[in-house]
Amino acid sequence: MNETKVNLVASTLTNSLGTTVIGHVGVPAAVINVKYPNGKYDTVVSDNQGDFVIKAPAGVIDGKILVEAQLPGDVASKEAVTLTIDIPAPVVTAIISTQDNQRLLEGRVNQPDVDVTVKLNEEDDPVFLLVDNSHEFELVLPENTTPAQVEVIAKSRITGKTATTKVGLGVTTKTLVMPALTDDMIAEYVAKEKEQQAAAEKTPRPFQPAAETAPVDIPEEVVDEAPATRQQEKRTGLRGFFSKLFGK
Repeated sequence: MNETKVNLVASTLTNSLGTTVIGHVGVPAAVINVKYPNGKYDTVVSDNQGDFVIKAPAGVIDGKILVEAQLPGDVASKEAVTLTIDIPAPVVTAIISTQDNQRLLEGRVNQPDVDVTVKLNEEDDPVFLLVDNSHEFELVLPENTTPAQVEVIAKSRITGKTATTKVGLGVTTKTLVMPALTDDMIAEYVAKEKEQQAAAEKTPRPFQPAAETAPVDIPEEVVDEAPATRQQEKRTGLRGFFSKLFGK
């Protein structure tokens, strides 16, 4: 009897979002059973290319994962691998910024359950900072503090792994909170715009020269005509009229 092998290959990917099991088998539609260190199970079927991806339940952050693969109803084809969850060391970033004439240290870590410690000078005691739900932290610094005087250390409470970072100068990482627009606010804005438009229509507009137009051909006699010439022609015309009237 020919023995069918599934050729199971699997690994884990662990980051701030949790742990994911990624694997491949040499046959499609293989049954994949995953057992987690907390006793929970997952079962999936590999796709047409033999690939499978399984997201581990929340809270699976330490221990070993057992992955088994076999063809449906073929116990002899079962293969298994044991994976170790490897949580990476935390990554911490920090800058020194200025807000409201204050010198601030602002930073962020990339995973939960991390403690942040700041050392301003080698002789001083370290300062322990609270990391909020967004994984951010902040510390007011003395006015003349330089980046070279600041050391930031992040330590995972789960794995004990630590990381440090170089502190640089930069702008604030905080985002301004914009108020939500209500119907009353929008109506008030529209009313003010109408008032300003009505006031602008009542205000006399300054003189503006007419737009430039194409040149018009003017007869030469009209171009050379001066006011004195027109007055002289008027008087000459009147004399001719009276001469005809009185026979002269």
